[in-house]
Amino acid sequence: FRGADAVVSGRYSIDGYDVELYRAVYESQRQGKELVAYDNSIFGGENVDVLNESVVDGWRDLEIATAVGHELVRYQYRIGSTRTADGLGAQLSYGIRSLVSAPVSEVVALRTRCESDCAGARMRIHALVDALGHNGSPP
Repeated sequence: FRGADAVVSGRYSIDGYDVELYRAVYESQRQGKELVAYDNSIFGGENVDVLNESVVDGWRDLEIATAVGHELVRYQYRIGSTRTADGLGAQLSYGIRSLVSAPVSEVVALRTRCESDCAGARMRIHALVDALGHNGSPP
C-alpha cells in the first residue's frame, strides 16, 4: 500500500498453521497517498487466481490459488470507527468524514493456507481476530 504512514506485518501460529497479518495505516489521505488506489493490492505483485469471494461480518473473504497452493485471505478497510469490506464504501466514508477532519484509515488483511477446503482456515482467522481484540489488529 503505497504512501502508508505505517505498515505492520506479523506471523502467528494457530494449530500448527501460520496466519499472516498485514496492516497499512494512513494518518491522512491525499492525491497519490490513498488507501484505495489502483496500484494498492493486498496481494502486492503476487499472481493469484480468485476462486471464491464472500463478505462475512464486515470482512471480505477471498479463496485464492497461488504458486504455493490454496489459501484464504480476509480483509477489511477501516475509516475511523467505520469498518467495511467495500473499497468504494471506504473511500466514500473517508470523503464525507474528511469534510470535518482527516480520520485515520487502514486496511487489515489476514492470510492462511487452506486444506481440502477453507473451513479450518476460516476458524484460524476468526480465532486470531478474537485473540487480537475488538479491532482485529495487534496492539
